[in-house]
Formats: sequence, structure tokens, C-alpha cells
Amino acid sequence: MDPRGAWRYSVKIGVVVEGASEKKFLDRVLHKYNPNVQFDVRIMKGRNKLIQSSVSMMQQFYSARYQRGFFITDLDDNECPLQIIHEFPDEVRENALKPKAIRFVTICVAMRDLEGWLLADQEAIRSVLPQCEYIAPSDTSNLNTGKLLTKLWNSEHPNTALNKISFAASMSYNFDPARAAVNSPSFEYFWKRLRSCISNC
Repeated sequence: MDPRGAWRYSVKIGVVVEGASEKKFLDRVLHKYNPNVQFDVRIMKGRNKLIQSSVSMMQQFYSARYQRGFFITDLDDNECPLQIIHEFPDEVRENALKPKAIRFVTICVAMRDLEGWLLADQEAIRSVLPQCEYIAPSDTSNLNTGKLLTKLWNSEHPNTALNKISFAASMSYNFDPARAAVNSPSFEYFWKRLRSCISNC
């Protein structure tokens, strides 16, 4: 977001993600569905760096007078989101566990990853891959998302490797949070917390 336009926004929210796919996707989706909010999406290049930088990021967002900071990380091979939450430094984790009315930080664990959120919206998938007959399951949390997404891509582009960053960017144009929330509990959690924060700021 261009800081020269920051004066137009009464609500400012910082979002920290693992990689470029998440940033490409969220930059468009967040601003499209929340046009009156300034989002500052930062890349940390992996979960470890995201967690290690979380105190500094929280302090930067707070100093910039943002209303909230969100940390979004993947579940990957962990069995439980709480395992990841407990890896965050005490200062961040304790803030995230405060009552919603007074917390500054929210930690969201995508299950099992960003691709699980993308696959939750079958109409957006079909807009990017119009020849596939993909039907989203009722819960994308336990899918082998990388394998499935590659299979869907190869069904239409057998001679071209899937570029996850480009795919996420393409998905952002037609992705509908309301549709995705039906099939991804972790996306629903993130979106509800985000909308609640915006409404109460």
C-alpha cells in the first residue's frame, strides 16, 4: 500500500505471512473486500523467520498505530494449530490469548496451508482452470493440497509446471471469502476475526 494514501484510511491492519504466494493473494483479496482499510502485508520467507520476527513486527505495527496485527502461518505437517502457536515468543502468544476486545495480535494457522484456502472456493478454481471439474470438499483441512493442486493444473497444462505464486495471484481475482469459509474452517476463523476487528475499530 502506498503510504502517501494512508491518510484516507481510518483502520490500518498489519498482516505477516510466510511467502510471496500469500502476499500476492491477500494483497488483492483483502483490499477488494475491505476497500476502506489499509493493509500492510509483510513477507517473512518461512514460518521460522515469521515466528522469530513476530515481536519486532508487533512492535512496528503498534508504533505505527495500526489497529491490529495478524500473523498467518501454515499448519503443514503439524498435528495441531496449538503446537505452532506455542512456538511464538511469550510476548506475542500472551497478547494473542487476551480477550478479543483488548488483544492486539491474532495468530491464524492455515490448514494445512494457503492452498487449502484456495481449494475451498471451487468457483475461483474453475475460473482459473475452466476445463477441470473440481468440486470442493466440505472441509479442505486434511487434503494433500500440493498434490491435488498440481493434479488439477496438469490436467489443463500438462507441459507447463505449476507456479504457485502466479496461481495464487490469478485466484485472487475471483476468490470469494464467503464461499471459501464454508469449506475451510481455518479460513473462516481468519475472516471472522478480521471482519470483527474492522467492525469494532
